[in-house]
Amino acid sequence: MAPYVESVFSLLQIIFQDPHRSEALLRTSMGVIGDLSETFPNGEYSPLFSQQWVTSMAREVRANKEYSQRTQDTARWAREQIKRQSGKSFPTMQFDQERC
Repeated sequence: MAPYVESVFSLLQIIFQDPHRSEALLRTSMGVIGDLSETFPNGEYSPLFSQQWVTSMAREVRANKEYSQRTQDTARWAREQIKRQSGKSFPTMQFDQERC
């Protein structure tokens, strides 16, 4: 999965920028972001999760009252995962600190 993470984020950004995106597509996109966070819990890709559009997407999906509760809950969960990733350091930095 690791070789494809950046490409997945690029696709998710395209989806977010598409004015014709559906609720189902946004819900699935939020699920993918959350799943990626859980797949790489040590912050290997934290810069990707820290991009402004990722936060904006989660906020907009969560706040849209026209979307179902399921979609809003998925966005809320994804936002929690994004916050966890934002607090992570790069693994090499953690490793270097442990060696000191």
